[in-house]
Amino acid sequence: MIALVTASLLPMEPRTWESLVHQTNMVKLYGIRIAFFCGLALLPIAAVHAQDAASPAACTLAKETYHCDRGAFRQALSAAKVIGVESVPVSRMVSGQLTELVAKIGKTVAGEGAAADLTFSLLKRDLGGVIIGPSGAELATLRVYGPAHGGERGDLIWAEIYTGQPDMQWPAVAHSLIEQFRGSAGLAGKASGEKR
Repeated sequence: MIALVTASLLPMEPRTWESLVHQTNMVKLYGIRIAFFCGLALLPIAAVHAQDAASPAACTLAKETYHCDRGAFRQALSAAKVIGVESVPVSRMVSGQLTELVAKIGKTVAGEGAAADLTFSLLKRDLGGVIIGPSGAELATLRVYGPAHGGERGDLIWAEIYTGQPDMQWPAVAHSLIEQFRGSAGLAGKASGEKR
């Protein structure tokens, strides 16, 4: 390090000084350009975070548990016209049950890749291993997401968890969870066109 410092203090030719000043100015100019473009790149992220903060319907995560506003969810569901459905693992039978649910509440099912006001996503929980003990394992979750922001999934506005016997078949778990969701969301007995 000392050799570098002493070498830089040696007298230089005027032309070398001009070159060094020019290079220093170019580095500063590139640094300003990089900072400017990084700032521009962060603007969309800040806008998404501002939308997230402004979304009162979004669920919040506290101590590994989602807390959702039932009133805000019901309002979003009431306002929705088109609802997307998905199941993981993909199952034609489960997707059919979700499609039937959407039709029963008087909404239109979004086509593959089409924009939707809400998305119903039914996810099977991977229990893995051997379950020892009484029943009551968390088997599946029905998540409801709000409208997408710039091609990304929207905010989580509702989460319904189904707990039951670990040896239940996936279509039976899905059916039970959908019925539970209908009850807790105030949709039980609601048919197409019926007002609540």
